[in-house]
Amino acid sequence: MSFPYRTLGQNQIRLLKPRDTAFNALAYDLVHVDITANVKYSALSYTWGVPGDSHVIQLDGKWFPVRENLYNALLALDARRRGTPNGSIVRNHIWVDAICINQGQDERALAERSLQITFMTRIYEQASTILVWLGKLQWQKNIPQSLSEESKFIIVRVRSSSSVD
Repeated sequence: MSFPYRTLGQNQIRLLKPRDTAFNALAYDLVHVDITANVKYSALSYTWGVPGDSHVIQLDGKWFPVRENLYNALLALDARRRGTPNGSIVRNHIWVDAICINQGQDERALAERSLQITFMTRIYEQASTILVWLGKLQWQKNIPQSLSEESKFIIVRVRSSSSVD
């Protein structure tokens, strides 16, 4: 059974808003925002990795399957958000293509995906921060201090006109 995405409006995108939970599950609300609105969010870039859903997160209170690489990125972001609220690279909304764009195969999902792909340049341009997930680093001997085990993200850009929300 596929996830029950709510239909997007003509100029809307979805963003993940982290939920604070008492247990260790990654939990998010999926919110709709107008692409022309001045909403602060971070866009996550990563490789999808090997096909197959190996983990689940909570999305709008329902279990949602994700691939291992995305799960690890969200886990690292969540740990930073919970551990350092003022120093976190993401404090609030996150855009992730595999979750925020309906990946279903039905006609409605395919039509949505076609439209959302046309928004992707704008989504990345308007992001407060663009994060690149490097994954679990296997080559740690020769990496710079700034890319240590605790820091597996490269921050590509932070907009100077706004703080990360």
